[in-house]
Amino acid sequence: MIKFEITNYTYNDLENNLEIIREFNIDSICVTNHFNSIDSIIVAQYIKAKLPHINITLNYAINKYYNDSIEDQYNHFVSFLQKSITFNVNNILLVSGNAKNRIKSSDLLVYAKNYDSFLHNVNIGVAYNPFFIERKKDEEKYLLKLKLSNTNVTGVYFQLGDNLIKIRSGINFTKKLSSIYKRRIEIWVSILFPTLHTISRLKNKPWKGVCYSKKFLNNSNFRILKTANLIKLVQKNNVNAVFCIYPFTKENLQQFMDFYGSLNIRN
Repeated sequence: MIKFEITNYTYNDLENNLEIIREFNIDSICVTNHFNSIDSIIVAQYIKAKLPHINITLNYAINKYYNDSIEDQYNHFVSFLQKSITFNVNNILLVSGNAKNRIKSSDLLVYAKNYDSFLHNVNIGVAYNPFFIERKKDEEKYLLKLKLSNTNVTGVYFQLGDNLIKIRSGINFTKKLSSIYKRRIEIWVSILFPTLHTISRLKNKPWKGVCYSKKFLNNSNFRILKTANLIKLVQKNNVNAVFCIYPFTKENLQQFMDFYGSLNIRN
């Protein structure tokens, strides 16, 4: 299964994204929740009114509410879940976004257990970065175990990066945890379609937590091959993909579709 990430900074962005979704018959999207973007709940309500069939995953970024009191952050998360259900959106991706947050995603998951009466209708995904090294790597694995110990978590979303060995290792580790906890955990691997715009941004100002090699950033043939191999890795391991295409335009999406089609990948 695949889905596409979209960000809506303005209502003009939202209308353009809707047009693209219709034109390319996209049936599954992941809506980001950045500081200066339109609130994802508003986006979900708007899109569902226009395209009721579409599958939506809403990002909930804790750091967006960093200035709220701890109690308000807890209450806002529960309210967010309740509103998402109201608009028939049952998939949530919970991300911390900042190691300095006063509360972490695992804290919110524990708090939300108090609302099991409606929480059983929600599929909560959590973020995982398989690219860390040494002590940070062990810490990230521990945090994933802690998150997955909560029975409301049904999915794991991998951070962007191009190290296939670490991605494969992360997939195997997550599958092992799924077996330990004796329930199905959906694995979503984030895949960047390397437009020139995005590569330029990554070179000038690397994104926090995103791990791309110098060769990927500086060699166009290498990054196309690496992207193709990552897509094939996802298929071979029977996991899912979230495609990140920046900017999300008709031209870039058509380039992606042509590239994806050339790989003869079955969805």
